[in-house]
Amino acid sequence: MGKIAFNDLGAQYRCLKKEIDAGIAEVLGGCRFISGPQVEELERRLCDYTGRKYCVATDSGTDALLMPLMA
Repeated sequence: MGKIAFNDLGAQYRCLKKEIDAGIAEVLGGCRFISGPQVEELERRLCDYTGRKYCVATDSGTDALLMPLMA
């Protein structure tokens, strides 16, 4: 049976390497790993994409599961 390629993450990275590396350098340079302008931008874009008023990015899957249970 032959291999079926699902995603070639290496090829995707090579296509976006400059953008990805610049984004990582910006986050590391600002030492804001959990919150900060990049997270705020992500939340805003997710609100726009989903048509919701609010969006909250969490730093772990556990927090993402606990948050709606505590609301």
